[in-house]
Formats: sequence, C-alpha cells, structure tokens
Amino acid sequence: MSSSKRHFTVVIGNKEHGLYISSTPSSAARKAVSKLCADNKKKKVEFCMRETTQLSNKKIYGPYIGYMQKLEKPVELKGRIIQYKPIAKLKKKVGKMKGGYIKGARALIFHPAINTKNTNNSNHISKLYYFDI
Repeated sequence: MSSSKRHFTVVIGNKEHGLYISSTPSSAARKAVSKLCADNKKKKVEFCMRETTQLSNKKIYGPYIGYMQKLEKPVELKGRIIQYKPIAKLKKKVGKMKGGYIKGARALIFHPAINTKNTNNSNHISKLYYFDI
C-alpha cells in the first residue's frame, strides 16, 4: 500500500459520498468540506471519512465538524481569489467515567473509560473524592 496516495469517501448517516485522494484523513476531510459547503459557506457539516484504499482495513475516521472560515485578507492563487478556508475538526468526544466505591472507606473513585494497551491494569484511578457519610 502506498502511503502517499490514500482514498477516502465521506460517510454522512449511512450514505457514502464522493472520492477524495489524500495522504491523511484530515487533509481529505478538508477537501470534503470545501465540496460539501460549496453552495452555502455558512453551513456546518458533520461527517466521517472511510478509507477505501486497496489493501487497507477500511477504517472509519472521525466524526468531523466541517465549516468554511472567511479569511481576513483574500489570497490570489493561480488567477483565482480565495476568500474562504475549509476547516475540519474532530468532534470532541465526552469521556465517560465509571464510578465505584472503596469498601470500608469514605471515598468515591472514578476510573476513566479509555481503552489502553494494558487492559488488565484496573488500579488506575483518575479522580478520588473523599466525603463524610
């Protein structure tokens, strides 16, 4: 698999749109934003990118939030005047916390719901709150 040319499609809901060739998913997402927001520059779109490169594992990247940002100064490039810049940001995922109690102690502990390489490590505590009963 060539690392310089990767193929991606946009996934909105359960439908796929377009083919974008780029080296990274984020740069392909910026290309997709410029196409999806071409008719309405003030529109925000939410989408995922699915890799369709041969011999890849067809991974889905995202979700992305995309919009067009107006530039302070227009830029001229190859005879065109560019006034907007495509922005594709990863949507922030709210981390879920699992709560629990330490027996015989007056504290509330929280374990992060984050996948780590060492899943057997259950001793990791992200927050510990002491309280009186």
